[in-house]
Amino acid sequence: MAAALTGIVPGLGSFADFAWAAGGGIAVGGAFSWAVSDQLGPEAA
Repeated sequence: MAAALTGIVPGLGSFADFAWAAGGGIAVGGAFSWAVSDQLGPEAA
């Protein structure tokens, strides 16, 4: 957001923070979808 408003791109640390957050989101989403599909079974799909 700050880069879009100011035109200044932050350093590599911001990219690492974004990658860490994105990876965590993917992991949590995958675990949640696996748990739900495991509980509902193959007939729910």
